[in-house]
Amino acid sequence: MTELKRGRWSTPELVRLRGLFPKTPVERIARTLNRSASSVRSQAHRLFRRDRVTGPWNADQDRVLRQGYGVVELGDLAVILGRSPDEVRQRSIELRNARRNGSWSGRETARLKALYPGRSNDDLEVCLSRSAEEIECKALELCLRKDKGAMLSGPGNTRMPRWTREEIEQLRQLYPTKQNLEIAREIGRSVTSVANKAHQLGLKKSDEIRRIIGAENAAARARD
Repeated sequence: MTELKRGRWSTPELVRLRGLFPKTPVERIARTLNRSASSVRSQAHRLFRRDRVTGPWNADQDRVLRQGYGVVELGDLAVILGRSPDEVRQRSIELRNARRNGSWSGRETARLKALYPGRSNDDLEVCLSRSAEEIECKALELCLRKDKGAMLSGPGNTRMPRWTREEIEQLRQLYPTKQNLEIAREIGRSVTSVANKAHQLGLKKSDEIRRIIGAENAAARARD
């Protein structure tokens, strides 16, 4: 077993920590940086600590809370937000209850894709201000799945079986000219599973489908 690093943090380590915290669990950051979890938490507190904040919550604070909720402890969020744990807890309840309705924007959909694999639907209610039912329906529509390591229950945590030879051949045929969501629905896999298997096989999209995907992404950003 490799001995954990100790002592002064290097500039590259601090840059990496800035990029990972608070959207990544402390234990995972610790493994990535070969540091102890307590060292990661202490350094994150020093790096992100804010002076005491009072008054209404602003959009930037809400963004940080949504980013870290369900990933790091409320006490960690309290330190980097300059709020008390009770204030953080109360604000999370308010965000959960501030339910959005109607169609999902491109930005919301992108956030769901990023957050869904590693968080419970209960946590996602705070992160997205959508009901668990809406979240699960949208996740099913997008063929999203929970990560194997997520401590969750329900249909989203079903472990996918190994790829069969027939599925791999189907993927080879479809991947160059189809979007991953279409492929996932046709094969009966998650979008993440399709993307990971295609990468493993070295498959590439055609120039035409890449142009279509790029145009759709640009249009979604413009609508937001």
